Amino acid sequence: MNKYLLLIIFPTILFSFISDNHKKPQVPIPYRVHYGFINAGEALMQVDDKLYMINNKVCHKASVVGSTTGPFDMAMRIRDSWATYLDTINRIPLRAVRDIAENKYRLREYTNYDYKNNQVTVER
Repeated sequence: MNKYLLLIIFPTILFSFISDNHKKPQVPIPYRVHYGFINAGEALMQVDDKLYMINNKVCHKASVVGSTTGPFDMAMRIRDSWATYLDTINRIPLRAVRDIAENKYRLREYTNYDYKNNQVTVER
């Protein structure tokens, strides 16, 4: 899946999450990616109702899962997912996770944000 697609789609869910009442159940938002009239892929954005503990802080998890479909899937099989854990009080990301599977290429990456020490740690 085109990495620039994430720059367009992922902020949509974050902004809708921030402006929405977080006590309401979150409904997954499906997207379809087209190349001309051919359906090339699908993406699903959602915010989990479950709360997570990251660095001793309560967080929401927002995620995007994307994949190719149809003839594009035969040419290049893509199964990518991105997630971020947002502090429920400050609404800032504490951790981001990328899980990339594009044909034979695989990457699992964790990014941890340490605001107190002004550092970011990336683990692959």
